[in-house]
This record gives sequence, C-alpha cells and structure tokens, in this order.
Amino acid sequence: MSCSHVIVHDARLVGRVFPREGVAIIGTDARTPLSTVTRRIRDLATAPEAVMTHIRTGRYGRDPFPVLTLMAHGVRVTDDPSGTDTALEIGSEYIHEGNALRFGQTIRGCVLDKIRVLGCAAAETESGRRMCSQLSVGAGVRLFASAQTQNFTTSEGHRQFGRITEGVWIDFGAWEGEVYRFETDGSHELAWRGPDPQ
Repeated sequence: MSCSHVIVHDARLVGRVFPREGVAIIGTDARTPLSTVTRRIRDLATAPEAVMTHIRTGRYGRDPFPVLTLMAHGVRVTDDPSGTDTALEIGSEYIHEGNALRFGQTIRGCVLDKIRVLGCAAAETESGRRMCSQLSVGAGVRLFASAQTQNFTTSEGHRQFGRITEGVWIDFGAWEGEVYRFETDGSHELAWRGPDPQ
C-alpha cells in the first residue's frame, strides 16, 4: 500500500514526528547525503506493482504520493563559497539555490500534488525564493513556503489508544506569516497570510 504523505525530518530540528497511518518519515542529519534522501523518496514512490513491472520490462514505474513535507531549519549561509544565502538544513549538503533544481529533478514523478517547506523564513530572501522555485520546477509540482519564522511546539508524550507514547514530539501547527506558492513554470506569488487554509 502506498503512503499519502512523506515527511523528510532533519534531526537538527529537535523533536520527532509522531507516526500516523499513511505517513512515511525519512530522518536525516548532518551525516546524511542528499543522494540517500532522494533514493528513499524514490523508494517510497515505487509501488510493489511497479517493481514487478521493472523485473519484467526493465523499466521502473512510479506510484506518486500526494504530499512531500520538508521539515528542517531554514538557515542563512553567509560564508558559503558558492554564494548561497538561504538554505534548508537537510542532510550533509543542505538544499540551496545551487542544488535545488537537481534535487527536485531526482524526485520528479514521486510527488503528485505539492511540496510543503516547513523551514523558518525559507521564502524570505531572493535566494530562498529562487531555491523554492528551482525545487518546484525540478520536481514538477507546486511548492509552498513561508517568508517568516515558523513556530512549533514539542510535547513529552502523546496519548494514543489509551496509552502515553514516550518521546519528544514536534508539532508545527498552522503556518505563520506570508506563504508563497511556487509554480512549476518558475513563477511564484503570495498565496495567503497566516494559518494554512488547506
């Protein structure tokens, strides 16, 4: 059975994503190459039927999932020799305007509906907006990101099925600030201000 939502969560963003049915969580940290992240995303989008098709025909098929959420720190990298300004702290290489198109291209066909970037001020700077735009163009799906710091809460336990599950759980809640929609043709516009209407 395919999943409906894939979350890439970088461990430098303290807390854990509470597991839910239909949601796959890909954990990353400072030692995780981006190639590993893209491979795991592609693996989740490859249905068992597609694997059988590959065995018979030598071609991979895709069973895209609707939503990909990138949950990580949005950072300013002012001393980066590549000139990167805004980046997402995902994996050992980060995602930035210099590699966002390539990253998007490697997961093209895996995401059906949208990418959500839950990283602080990812769309605040020109560099950040170029990063988001390139990722959208490469992946071939629209992308949403905010220009403002995103608040989140953590809790020490979570009640499920009448019991407390141990862990520090992270919850972003609604969007903060101006949220931009990035289209696959490279354009972008202000989508809404404040909480996520979707």
